[in-house]
Amino acid sequence: MATLIADTPRHIYCYVDRSFLGDATGFEPCSLFGITSMPNRAWGHSVLLECGAVYSHVPPHALAFSEKPRAAEWSLQQAQVWDCFGVEFAVHEYAQLAGRDVDAYVLGEWLPGEYLFTAQHFADGYSREPSQAKQYHWIRLANDRLTILPGNRMLVHDPAFTRVAGKPSWLRVQRDVYTCESRNPWDRTIGEETG
Repeated sequence: MATLIADTPRHIYCYVDRSFLGDATGFEPCSLFGITSMPNRAWGHSVLLECGAVYSHVPPHALAFSEKPRAAEWSLQQAQVWDCFGVEFAVHEYAQLAGRDVDAYVLGEWLPGEYLFTAQHFADGYSREPSQAKQYHWIRLANDRLTILPGNRMLVHDPAFTRVAGKPSWLRVQRDVYTCESRNPWDRTIGEETG
């Protein structure tokens, strides 16, 4: 569990838009090795540049996976849907999803990509509310850009298991809290049985 900063599950070679670093243009090779979470801000990224400099708090729309990304322009709204909830979060790479192809829903359009890793906030008001709690999934898009999406905006391709045919219409947002020992009268999941 992390407070404010954490390592990515592994370093990821990519590129950073030089205009976010100083008075330069083009993309600089880098190694993404860490992330930062500050409330009401986009995720920050820590990168090691080829020149040996470390630069922190790089926003997700400044990163690319090519020196000349196919998506030359990329907005913060395309790169991330929700701001960070707080400073407490965990980072994990799910083995089931590692390296899997995904369809990512970015501003009304499904784009192909690859799952990289996941982060989730905890110990704040949003993450404690089931309908607000989100896992953020880092996705390398086929257009050479990064997007960070909640699970309801991506579909995972697993040839041995999934049969992806568009987003299912029957899914809903999780709104319930399940507890075995609660006596809270507002808890909708408490069973009728006693004993």
